[in-house]
Amino acid sequence: MSISAVCHTCGRTFLMRQRGRRFCSRHCHGVSHRWRDEMFWSKVDRRSGYRAQWMRSDCWLWMACCDQRGYGMSRGKRAHRWSYAQHYGPIPKGGWILHRCGHRRCVRPTHLYLGTREDNGRDMVAHGRSQRGTRNRHARLTAAVVRRIRARYWNPRLRRGAHRAVVLTMAAHYGVTLKAIYAIVYRQIWRHLP
Repeated sequence: MSISAVCHTCGRTFLMRQRGRRFCSRHCHGVSHRWRDEMFWSKVDRRSGYRAQWMRSDCWLWMACCDQRGYGMSRGKRAHRWSYAQHYGPIPKGGWILHRCGHRRCVRPTHLYLGTREDNGRDMVAHGRSQRGTRNRHARLTAAVVRRIRARYWNPRLRRGAHRAVVLTMAAHYGVTLKAIYAIVYRQIWRHLP
């Protein structure tokens, strides 16, 4: 059964033999893709003047809407992923698109590369966006307090067997658990501090 529909590109009425068809011909479908590309790139500022220190070229910043984390959004997809897919082909399943420049709104294809989740974590630390130490909103201690805890625990004048009592007093004083004090002392947390 054929249903009458309106072409999304030219506006002509055509008989739709399959449900979900939006174009009257292959030509109109191709025009639609070109139009979508033009719409995408019209929302990009290629002369932003923003450049990361280690980059040779300026970023192309996405000027339309962004999600809560600061990434550009286009039709429900992140803009940098769309840009990468248009220039380098489909993104493999589980692939992450990373920014060489570290700017979340950048869609310049030369600033984007394919990586893994682990690469993304390393990239985040390298660009200074990780939430460690006092930058973590759940942190109860400061860097100075962590250094004091380590110095007090590893004090050579502390007699043998007195460490447990010291840990108990420090935990009560700073309002954290024994486990947290031991994790600090043995560098399981706050590893970035000396």
